[in-house]
Amino acid sequence: IFAEMLMLIGCLTWAMLLIVQPQQTGLRVLFGVVFLALTATIFLTETRAALGGLAAGCFLATLMLAGKRSRIWATAALLVLVIAAGFWIHHTRGKGWTGAQDPGTHFRTMMWEDGMRLVRLHPWFGVGMETIRNHWPEWNIRAYTLYHDQSHFHSDMIQVAVERGLTTLAAWLWFEVAYVIFLFQVAGKARRHSRFATGVVVG
Repeated sequence: IFAEMLMLIGCLTWAMLLIVQPQQTGLRVLFGVVFLALTATIFLTETRAALGGLAAGCFLATLMLAGKRSRIWATAALLVLVIAAGFWIHHTRGKGWTGAQDPGTHFRTMMWEDGMRLVRLHPWFGVGMETIRNHWPEWNIRAYTLYHDQSHFHSDMIQVAVERGLTTLAAWLWFEVAYVIFLFQVAGKARRHSRFATGVVVG
């Protein structure tokens, strides 16, 4: 959760950096230093999802706020980053490109498989929030037995579907889509009134 919060603040900082006028050198330096500090901190947490989210968020903000040349450079930088990240994961884990034999990947796939099984058994309202940790033996959560680690499902959608059912998952997805549409609409309106507001909404 710590890394995810840093990711959100990092995306906001990057968007604010993009909307600052060139002559506002002090603000540009301030946002730049804060962004680099946040990025370094996320790297130190070794949370791959947060790093990926930061890269995707910054790329989207660049597409929405920067000029054509900056968008081209951002696209190229993202491609390089993805390739570099692939090599980094391959080198540090040393388990092959797919990571099928990596314990972390194996744990996740087992949780996903058992999660989908539970969704089929309890499709409408799920098994209840936070019940997996107490009832995992009777529901045969294999990853808990194999790795002796009572963790989550490593997928928001599967977690919501297992614990709260497909009805809640559908409502959650509807909210996510509606929120993104709302933000794009607000960003479009903000462009006509305030650069600051536009940076906050996009961030």
